[in-house]
Amino acid sequence: MSVNLGRAAALKLPDPDAAIVDLDGTMVDTMGDFVVALNLMLADLPLDGNPQVDLPLVERMVGKGSEHLIRSVLDQISPIDARAPSLFDAAFASYQIHYDAINGQHSAVYPGVVEGLRGLQQAGLKLACLTNKPLAFALELLKLKGLDGFFSVVFGGDSFERKKPDPLPLLKTCEEALSAAFGPLSNGRRWLVVDENWLFFQREVLKEKGIASP
Repeated sequence: MSVNLGRAAALKLPDPDAAIVDLDGTMVDTMGDFVVALNLMLADLPLDGNPQVDLPLVERMVGKGSEHLIRSVLDQISPIDARAPSLFDAAFASYQIHYDAINGQHSAVYPGVVEGLRGLQQAGLKLACLTNKPLAFALELLKLKGLDGFFSVVFGGDSFERKKPDPLPLLKTCEEALSAAFGPLSNGRRWLVVDENWLFFQREVLKEKGIASP
């Protein structure tokens, strides 16, 4: 379910200077892409019974990066075979190929997202996109959906040493994006973070760092 970006843009917060916005499940409903790519991946693997995944199953597994998603699917479909490193390696390579081929074809921008992003821009906020999706896929999806022009910087799941929900990507995005946007005047700037699937884990870190969340 998407965060209401229109609501975020209208929030009365202590003068944020910039916003970090998540991609999958926040701006774009990409569940269809995940399901199609995963089923094409499973068809490539030496598994019995032609297993497939459906939307409810994938919804429970997404949010922590491609590696976690693929391991979770393999554990669900074939828990014994999933322990073999060679199976994961084959699955990961296959998934990357298929996802690249269908990226954005089975996904849609949530209603209100474009208006919300425009509202944030009109309020004078610098915008950064931070996602666990591999950066190349994220950049292509933003372009396909006409959202790329809103963001001054984009960081993916392979941009930093760790992925969300670890706080490192958010903190690194704050440091690097603010420095690029404001230079030596970056200290003391406030961020608005729009990422409903992550902030549950990080509210104390955000509070400590002076980062606002809707």
